[in-house]
Amino acid sequence: MKPAFRRTAALTCAALLLPVAGCSLPHSTKADAGPTFPKTWDKRVLPYVHLASKLRHLEFTHPVTVEFQTPKEFEKELSSDKGDLSKDDLEDLEHWTGMMRALGLVHGDVDLFDEQDKLSTGGTLAYYSLDDKLIRVRGTRITPAMKSTLVHELVHVLQDQNFDSAKRSHQLAKKDDSEGLAYDALVEGDASRIQTKYAAQLTPEQRRALHRDEARQYRGAKKSIKDVPEVLRTMQGAPYTLGEALLDVATLDGKDEVDKLFRRPPTTEENLLDPFTLTWDGQKAVKVDKPELSKGEKEFDSNTFESTGWLFTLAARLPVRQALTATDGWGGDRYVAYTNASGKSCVDIRYVGDTARDADELHTALTEWIRRGPKGVATVSREGHKGLLFSSCDPGTAAKGDDGHSDAALNLALERTYVTRSLIKDHWPHDAARCYGTALVEHFTPAQIQADTASPATMAEFRRLARGCAG
Repeated sequence: MKPAFRRTAALTCAALLLPVAGCSLPHSTKADAGPTFPKTWDKRVLPYVHLASKLRHLEFTHPVTVEFQTPKEFEKELSSDKGDLSKDDLEDLEHWTGMMRALGLVHGDVDLFDEQDKLSTGGTLAYYSLDDKLIRVRGTRITPAMKSTLVHELVHVLQDQNFDSAKRSHQLAKKDDSEGLAYDALVEGDASRIQTKYAAQLTPEQRRALHRDEARQYRGAKKSIKDVPEVLRTMQGAPYTLGEALLDVATLDGKDEVDKLFRRPPTTEENLLDPFTLTWDGQKAVKVDKPELSKGEKEFDSNTFESTGWLFTLAARLPVRQALTATDGWGGDRYVAYTNASGKSCVDIRYVGDTARDADELHTALTEWIRRGPKGVATVSREGHKGLLFSSCDPGTAAKGDDGHSDAALNLALERTYVTRSLIKDHWPHDAARCYGTALVEHFTPAQIQADTASPATMAEFRRLARGCAG
């Protein structure tokens, strides 16, 4: 949940306020029977139906069924049985695990199926299914955290009934690109921002009760997923935090902009890491050719790798500031994942930057990333004026590594977005605001930026950076 605005030393210097992004609980869309709809809403959720509609400025076209399930029933709906997987499915899982090791995202003998299952069930209080159009709820008690979660899930119902989000999600799932991930962030970010609005309209006593209940839920969820690799946890939460930040930027120009985005959604993850590439620059991705395979190599997947892929990969071994800087300037890419002649999982990624300098920065970062990793498994080479080709293979389960810093890298991008947004709200020109927001995260830690006070030397540096960006 996003805390209230507060003034800090760095931001006071630039006459702005900084909100800090929060997170919300995930939801699943597991298939079941075809949809049927009741004539009336369950009276237990009716207050939150009215609140969701009021806060989102949309109307429900009809009620949906809300199933209150026992915790055991609820977890059974969300979880999957590994025994249901075919031999080919299990082989694909092994390939994907090897690809993630090749990218430094996980290490050792990781069971991606089990880890994802933990994430799906751990901490989830309710979810709206895009397939059978039901809201399923864990338990029967409407706690403060459950009220907030119901508002979130009811927003998903509003999205489905007003923008046909289920149909669009299913269509995007079939496409051979990452546009669906950007749409997921729009959907989850919208529901998360309404959760934030819901908390803001509570009384102080109600808000304290909500925060206490959320903290209790968080402790339980944290315990159940504590051994899940950090990058998987970060990926699970990224659509919520990045999506909410995107819409906080979009609503600088009025609430109608959100509905416009549902009709013309973002198409790349670059729009999430830096929402101003969408709302201000209107940038579109460059179409990039898939890398060619050699004899004996067998493809098992291809897609766009996207900005978040680069950010998390680089942050696995590099300082998060360098990772974010190298990720900026993404113009487009395409990867092919394959098994080589020895049966190892590998990935080749062809990248094009916005400029030659962007390609230089990523090349430098990848060269250092390779130096810090296992020997002889990765290469990077330049291609033309603005391109490069990166290749990496699974180093095996014995290769050492750590969980990286994906969460810190994501928070750095969010920090930049919210600083820039706050500057624009304080009537800074867009270019100057983006310049200062970027400069702050490049020169200072989030703790320094958010501090209530700062030393004279730090304040002088704030002023120097602000003057340089203001021109």
